Amino acid sequence: MTEPLPAASDGMPAESTPLLSPATPHRIRIATALPLATAPAIDTRRPTRRRYQRYERSDAQRHVQGMDAADGGGRHPGQQQEPNMAGPSLLATVIISLAVAMATGAVGYFSVQRIRRRQHRLVEEYGAEMVRAIRYVQNRSVDGVRRDLLETELAEVTRVYRRRVLPWTPRARLLSSFFFHLANDTKMSLTCVEAARLAPRLLRCSDAETVAVLNALAASPPRKPAGTLLSKLLFVAERMPLDRSSLRIRDKMGYGPEVVDSLLSSMAETCYRDMIEAKQAALLKEKRGRSATTAANIYGAYGRRHISLLTEPRLQQLVPLSDEEAQLAEALAQSEPLLPGYADLGLSEEAARKLVQAATDAKRQIHTEAVQALAIKRRMSVQQLQDMLRDASEGKQRPSNDRESGDEGKGAVRHRYECQRCGYTIFPAVGREWKFYGDDFVCPQCQAPKSQFKDVSESNP
Repeated sequence: MTEPLPAASDGMPAESTPLLSPATPHRIRIATALPLATAPAIDTRRPTRRRYQRYERSDAQRHVQGMDAADGGGRHPGQQQEPNMAGPSLLATVIISLAVAMATGAVGYFSVQRIRRRQHRLVEEYGAEMVRAIRYVQNRSVDGVRRDLLETELAEVTRVYRRRVLPWTPRARLLSSFFFHLANDTKMSLTCVEAARLAPRLLRCSDAETVAVLNALAASPPRKPAGTLLSKLLFVAERMPLDRSSLRIRDKMGYGPEVVDSLLSSMAETCYRDMIEAKQAALLKEKRGRSATTAANIYGAYGRRHISLLTEPRLQQLVPLSDEEAQLAEALAQSEPLLPGYADLGLSEEAARKLVQAATDAKRQIHTEAVQALAIKRRMSVQQLQDMLRDASEGKQRPSNDRESGDEGKGAVRHRYECQRCGYTIFPAVGREWKFYGDDFVCPQCQAPKSQFKDVSESNP
């Protein structure tokens, strides 16, 4: 007897199969739901599948944690709880915090000190660089001061260092550094005065701030200054558009008003005299060339007061050069207008003309002294030649050394002849007093005749 198979749960007809006999092999047929068999498989590599797997793992982990909490944290009844060593103790936390704070403070302190040293170095470099810019302009200025070039150079230096220093660096420190290097490291000139007028404007400092900087610098300079610091500061400050009643530099000098005024006037005359010499040198270079030899190159080692000590070949070279320089100086003195800049230095026109004329007279005096010294050298050479010829004709033989040997040398006394007008002294060689120049000999300094020389040695009291 066979029974029909029940219908499938999804409503599909089930296959009717008679029961197997014992001789038939056991072949069990399982009904398969076609909709499930034909459903597409889920790819495990797809993101959706991985998200489902993550959700499944999270559910499993929560289930395990819940079971552990139910049975006492997953421990057996006889198992002891281990101490929690994961976090540090309170003391260790405090020590670590203090160490970190100290390290941070040390790093910050040394960083601040390094920044301060760098700012101090930049401030010092600013003043030195401004002075180098002034010298650069001064070497390229002949007729007065090239104000356009000076302003361009100083503005460029100021722009560079304003970027390098910190934004909150006081401008007064930069101005103080400039004034200190200007008065301590340079020779006063009209270019320095013009630079002192430009610097506060480039740094955007008011007149009150400039006066305060000058007074503070005169009271306490940053380092040991040169001896002329106060006089140079006063010279520059009184030629700037400032309130002189607010300046306290005169009080620091320790001299009377007359002495200070005389000192400032002398400094102004020196500056204008240097300008005249620079102009004369420029005219000479235009005429001869840049590498031409000047009179100062010849007597420079001795000074103009010792022209008479030069040798005859050097004097022969000096005479034409000094004459040409004197002519150029006379032409400059007669030119109009005067060399500009005397008003900025605080000089009157009359004082400037006197300085120009004095420079011209000095050039002419050098030429006169060179001519006289050359004439004396030539007369001496002629007299020596005549003496040598006379000695040769008479058969006399004089010792060649200044010091004689033997019994004659022991009793020799060195004479000294001094001019009674100016004190010029001559020391003839021992044993040669008989050849004391010629009868037309004159004093190299005051042009006194030979009769004005007196023997002032110890042997002739």
